[in-house]
Amino acid sequence: MDDPGEGGAFGNVLQEIGNKNGKRRRSDPNEWKKTKTKKLRDKGEAHTSLTGKDVTARTQTVVECRCQCCRKFTDDERSSIFTRFYSLADHEKQNIYLRGCVRVKHEEDVRRRGGNGMNRRSFVYTITVGANTQNVCQKSFCALHAIKKSRLEKKVLKTEDAIQDSRGKHDNHARIDDNIRNRIRQHISQFPARESHYSRSKQSTRKYLDSSLNVSAMHRLFLKDNPDLTEETAKEWLYRDIFNHDFNISFGYPRSDICDKCEWYHAQLKAAESDEDAERAAELKTQHELHKRKADVFNKQMQELSKLAKNDPTKSRAVICMDYQKNLPLPLTGVGQEYYKRQLWLHNLCIHDMVKEEATMYVYSEHFAAKGPNEVISCLNDYINHLPQTITSLHLFTDNCFSQNKNKYLCSYLNYICNTRLMSVHLYYPIPGHSRMPCDRDFGRIEQKKKQIDRVSRPSEWVEVIKTTDISKPFTVKYVQHPVTDDLKSDGTPVVKVKDYKAALEPHIQPPRRIASTRGIVFERSKAPVGRQSMTGICTDPMPVLKKGSKIANVKSAVRRAADAFADFLPIKDAKLRDVNSLLEHVHLPPSVTFYGTLRGIEADDSDDEELE
Repeated sequence: MDDPGEGGAFGNVLQEIGNKNGKRRRSDPNEWKKTKTKKLRDKGEAHTSLTGKDVTARTQTVVECRCQCCRKFTDDERSSIFTRFYSLADHEKQNIYLRGCVRVKHEEDVRRRGGNGMNRRSFVYTITVGANTQNVCQKSFCALHAIKKSRLEKKVLKTEDAIQDSRGKHDNHARIDDNIRNRIRQHISQFPARESHYSRSKQSTRKYLDSSLNVSAMHRLFLKDNPDLTEETAKEWLYRDIFNHDFNISFGYPRSDICDKCEWYHAQLKAAESDEDAERAAELKTQHELHKRKADVFNKQMQELSKLAKNDPTKSRAVICMDYQKNLPLPLTGVGQEYYKRQLWLHNLCIHDMVKEEATMYVYSEHFAAKGPNEVISCLNDYINHLPQTITSLHLFTDNCFSQNKNKYLCSYLNYICNTRLMSVHLYYPIPGHSRMPCDRDFGRIEQKKKQIDRVSRPSEWVEVIKTTDISKPFTVKYVQHPVTDDLKSDGTPVVKVKDYKAALEPHIQPPRRIASTRGIVFERSKAPVGRQSMTGICTDPMPVLKKGSKIANVKSAVRRAADAFADFLPIKDAKLRDVNSLLEHVHLPPSVTFYGTLRGIEADDSDDEELE
């Protein structure tokens, strides 16, 4: 079963009917604008009508009549009449009250010319305030209650009519058989689903169905399984409504970058269930759940540290994560042969600030620089150097990629930086295959924006996509090694030069012990780094990064004197260069676009197939 990450065992997704955990909430009539307006109107308060007209609050008036009816009550008594009436705050209750104040005094049958008869009635209007009971005329009765005569005539004086408020109410709604609803719920519950591999702590009740399914397909299967029902008796909108409001489920998508250990558990669990080995299946489920809980620690650490940093009055903590996006291809032509051609890759390294929720994107072409420790350290060094001076502690979350983040060069650099710019650095690694971070949300937004584009021929177009992905909080873009512009000239965007930290640090450093299984390392000023092999606990294992005889002063000098990593543009394979030039024949590039003119090839063994990313 496919899901957005990779998750738990298959499960039944049917929830108790009537719970409030559906994917979409049920509408609440009390929150409707129409209902709120009606309540204000019944209370006699100012409101805006549904047509947009401003209606002032009801006010009591004193009218002059021959009997001086309004003068029969004091100011306080008149105010009490008005307040008592509108405090009912319900149209029907108000009508019941009004009818209780009215009685028929005289009724006669009047014959009109033509033979038709009608009843003519005269009424007595009585108002009681405490011990004061007075008869008043109709004009004063309406004025004291701030109502119109038409309301009396329609609902109060017609004593043979029901008092209920029937405005907007009728009983001719189409009724749907509850049996059909229950059959739909039962059908949806038969589809197996699994938890998301990621965000288990946030969305523990959300389940995911197979990526090949959708509501329309499920509805068609429902009609096929229930031949006694038709499209008219069980419409798709009803199936969709129950799916959205009674179930907290969604559709997954084909998984990638999944955890091999989780897949092993899935395979073994299926085998145990097929063999009806209940004891083995229970043991596997327990072990898999323990594995997932360990993986959850990485996400909880990010959340807790981000919350602490946000609430820290000293603003001395920075919490960031770092990762590379899937490579962006150039050129993107849409022609059929593009699927068989190699393309030029544009790299994007994201550093996401989890306190400010801001992201910095370091963008460069594959012929500007590589994707190794030199590039990662150069970008990270630029980011740290631009942190506010109040920051003294850094918490860095990254994945387990050895060629980029989990190596002796990055560890040596972090040991250097906490002995110069910072006081401490805490480095966190996840369980392999469970490395989802806020960077991935940023990449997801870029990928969504990418789907809206079918042609990209110039590097500046990709840069514009990244810059305009999030309008409310745009990403900060920086170039690496060279400007990522059509003519390679500066457009005002900062350019980070890649330094050869590998060559500079190599004579002085050694690989930290057991780094492959390390889950966390702490670097502190004037102290040797310590690490831990578990996801939880305190870092106590010594992890020296300096060779015997080397000192931190040697590392400081080496980092500061690191030479530029590249003197010129990097060559690409001849086969790739031919493919790129072939694709460029399908796009129009003005003479000002000199970006592709810097490409040069290098002979390579034809058997050395390039990895497609």
